[in-house]
Amino acid sequence: MYVAQRVVKDCVRIFGSITNVPITKDVIIATRRAYVEYSVHLDEQKRQQAAELQTRAELEKQQEDKRQLQQQKASLMEQLAEKDQEEQDQKREHDTAKELINEATNKMAAAVELKNMQSVKVAQMMLKAGNEKLQETAKKLDTIGAKQRDLRKRLHDHDMKDVPLAKKMKT
Repeated sequence: MYVAQRVVKDCVRIFGSITNVPITKDVIIATRRAYVEYSVHLDEQKRQQAAELQTRAELEKQQEDKRQLQQQKASLMEQLAEKDQEEQDQKREHDTAKELINEATNKMAAAVELKNMQSVKVAQMMLKAGNEKLQETAKKLDTIGAKQRDLRKRLHDHDMKDVPLAKKMKT
């Protein structure tokens, strides 16, 4: 830049005044050529900036996609943990129902031996309640198991989605 200014100043000094500098065909051609080169340079800069902007946008999108996948995975893990807890609770209820049935069976046997019809009726009600609770918990356990399988499958699918995304991020 400073060299070009110095050349122009030296040229003006040589000719005495700016109005005395001859404008020849070579000067006009050189000026046009310089303008064309400058325009090409500006276009190249614009293309580079656009390419950088596009690359940055793609990278941000990939990062956002990865962040969303991680959030979804965390949500699935949380849901799976909740289902595991529900399963534990239902297993305890299932065991309680089995204990109720065993206790009712023992009471029934004792009541029959003593020929106590009132105790037989109580034991029968206990058996009925125990069997109903047992069936109810068995259904709930089946439902929970199905949901757990679904969540594990979805979690596995998310892990498979994460693999290609990680490869894209490296390239």
